Amino acid sequence: MEEFEVSEASKKTKTIYISTIFSIALVLLMLGMLGLI
Repeated sequence: MEEFEVSEASKKTKTIYISTIFSIALVLLMLGMLGLI
């Protein structure tokens, strides 16, 4: 039961990590587009 809770916590952390990287990449992409214009 404890192992399941740990895996759920790590899954949640991984999701937050991926979403953070995605949002940073999106901001960099928008800045790059503005730079091209």
